[in-house]
Amino acid sequence: MLATIALSRDVSLADGVAAITVLVAAQWVVSWASVHTSVAERLVRAEATVVFDSGRFDDVLLSRVRLTRGEVCQAIRSSGCGDFELVAAVVLETDGSLSVVSADRCHNASAMPATIAASHLAVGAAAAEEHRSTGTRQ
Repeated sequence: MLATIALSRDVSLADGVAAITVLVAAQWVVSWASVHTSVAERLVRAEATVVFDSGRFDDVLLSRVRLTRGEVCQAIRSSGCGDFELVAAVVLETDGSLSVVSADRCHNASAMPATIAASHLAVGAAAAEEHRSTGTRQ
């Protein structure tokens, strides 16, 4: 948009300044509303979403957020885990990144999204402990 304003002979400087002013004002209004009203906050802000939990993919959710199992597996491998049993959860963060929570580092799930029950995470932790006790390595 800035390039069009700067380079196009068809767009006057006044039109360009007006367009940028409207965009900045709209951004400010949405930002202010999302901080001050719960309705706007729910509409504007994303929530962290668990796409893999205790060895299970949520295929319906993966489809809705446009992720593939392969992308989740890549995130798991990138975190250094080689087994699903060693992963308590994979979270799609609000910035679009994937966070892999290892089972051995997830004790009470206090940092997990509210959609995950601590009981589900305990299953993953038990599996990781079983792997450690049998001598299986990552």
